[in-house]
Amino acid sequence: FLSMITGLLFYGRNIANVLLFRISLKRTRGVLLYRTIHTYVGVWTLVFTIVVVFTGFWMLRSTLRPESWKLGGQLQPEKISVSLDTCMAKAREAIPGFLPDYVFIPLTKDNPIEIDGNNEKSSKIMHGDASYVMLDPRTGNVLETMDATQLAFPKNLTAAIWQLHIGNYGDIVVKILYAIGGLVPGILSLSGYALWWKRKKMYAALRR
Repeated sequence: FLSMITGLLFYGRNIANVLLFRISLKRTRGVLLYRTIHTYVGVWTLVFTIVVVFTGFWMLRSTLRPESWKLGGQLQPEKISVSLDTCMAKAREAIPGFLPDYVFIPLTKDNPIEIDGNNEKSSKIMHGDASYVMLDPRTGNVLETMDATQLAFPKNLTAAIWQLHIGNYGDIVVKILYAIGGLVPGILSLSGYALWWKRKKMYAALRR
């Protein structure tokens, strides 16, 4: 979050020029060349950082509500009386083409079994476990279903949030780019310090 804010403040006037490649790398050398490269890398990484920050905030937005921090009373353990195989079968029956890949088993009373997954009809960027089926842990009856492929815009964007956050919508190249994007802010802090130190030494030499 701090990287996003400081990046917007620092690169604000150059963001449009960098994104449109208006700042030329030609005929630049020395410190000016390194500074231009630093600016290009910083701005393009800022775009990546904004995506990661926004999607992370969206996924954790429920923790910002006051009721999520309230302590409840003594919790009673739940007794699971239904087979998970039966739950899986009912989930696939409730949502045609459902591909379950996560099961939440309740440990406390009055909480349902939740099976999250995707739909074989959805695109890869929408495979964010946004579809789910909730079942009664005692009877196995379906309590609630949500098929992300049936949602209208902008509600269907929720399915893409997790994929955008971790880069799971692409192949190994996209995941490598995400890994590099996560490392770049640390590298930029070192290169930025080096540029600042070099400029400081240059000014000190001019004053002599």
